[in-house]
Amino acid sequence: MDIRRLVFGCVVGMVIVLVAACGGGDGDSNEYPSEVQSNFMDGCMGAGATQTQCNCAFDKVREKYTLDEFVQLENDISEGRRTDELTPIILECR
Repeated sequence: MDIRRLVFGCVVGMVIVLVAACGGGDGDSNEYPSEVQSNFMDGCMGAGATQTQCNCAFDKVREKYTLDEFVQLENDISEGRRTDELTPIILECR
């Protein structure tokens, strides 16, 4: 399993859902909409990880980042910045 592919797979395709999800609420909330989790899981598993590994990674992401922080991270990764930030989380879940 290629870690870079897995990291990208975990975040690709979530921009629209995340932007829509962040339309309201407080920035300190760790409540991620179900669409965000579903897209994360689809991307993660599509990149070759197991459901258990992807659940682990999503739980760790949710513990570490507020939704707003994750939106920013996802945007940065999509634009080629901060691409290795999720690697330690994914490696923990292998």
